[in-house]
Amino acid sequence: MCVYIVLLSLLPIQALALEPDKERIDHINMLIDDQASTLNEPAFMSNGRLYFPVRNIVEALGGMIQWNNEDQQISITTTSGDKLLFTVGLSEIIFNDHKYVMDVPSFIYEDKVYLPLRHTAEFMHTDVEWDDTTHTASLTRTSLYLIEEGDTLASISTKLNITESLLLERNSNSDLNPGHILKVLIPTIMEHKVITPAAAPAVISAPAVKVESVNLEKNPDYMLLARIIQVEAGYESYESQKAVGSVIMNRVNDDRFPDSIKGVIYQKGQFPPAHNGLLDKSKPNKSSLLAAEEVWNGEINVVGALFFYNPKVTTGSSWSKRTLVKEIGNHRYVK
Repeated sequence: MCVYIVLLSLLPIQALALEPDKERIDHINMLIDDQASTLNEPAFMSNGRLYFPVRNIVEALGGMIQWNNEDQQISITTTSGDKLLFTVGLSEIIFNDHKYVMDVPSFIYEDKVYLPLRHTAEFMHTDVEWDDTTHTASLTRTSLYLIEEGDTLASISTKLNITESLLLERNSNSDLNPGHILKVLIPTIMEHKVITPAAAPAVISAPAVKVESVNLEKNPDYMLLARIIQVEAGYESYESQKAVGSVIMNRVNDDRFPDSIKGVIYQKGQFPPAHNGLLDKSKPNKSSLLAAEEVWNGEINVVGALFFYNPKVTTGSSWSKRTLVKEIGNHRYVK
């Protein structure tokens, strides 16, 4: 049976209608490491799946939650340093800068976000059991693995019955040195990773990317794209980061602008960070690198947008006359 959980109680949240097939359950027993925990919110059962409020679980397990009302996005940071980002109503999530797909999307009921419990608990390195007879959800935190002398990737994989590739992916390809700690509970959702082929076509209505995809880690244009994303939107939402990168690629594919990433970014009078030293000092984080990779491979989320600006800082009739493509975070993306 697949068990589900809710995420949080933050206002304001755009409420969605609850599907009629969801049965409300007002009394649920919850155990965390065999200790009784109070649940003051309703749960829901649908097609054999249990949904309940996630804030209780995440905080009970020591995690931190942030809500971006404008983008309807939720981010979770676990005690072991994992990061989870997802948008309400969508099945795709970002887990440690990799994109995966859940079998059902999150939803909102009475200002609370409901997300699969088993998925969420596993991200928190916690196992879940559900007793339908007693209506009890038991959450048990799984111990981390301490690497010992003589351990190898192969031996650890065999001992834990986890494939080497999943073990490395779960731990972000960490070094297997003695004394190092490994996360060994593999979220089920990691079996549904979204892989973008190097030669993936652009999304519908998006222009074809002019550059060829090569080894991105060694490609200066890719790193330049990631740096401009970082300096312009590195501390905003993931969608904001992709939007900045999308504008760059839209310009590359527009005859009115230079036909290279470097040419677009360093074009006179366009991106101030490229001329005041900030771009050269920029060090892209994992999120900016991932956004750059997806945009590079044609995942344009502001199709046709050639400019972006912050209306709180930049004003004028020339901006108001442009066609708005999308507003994300602090920026408006226009053409």
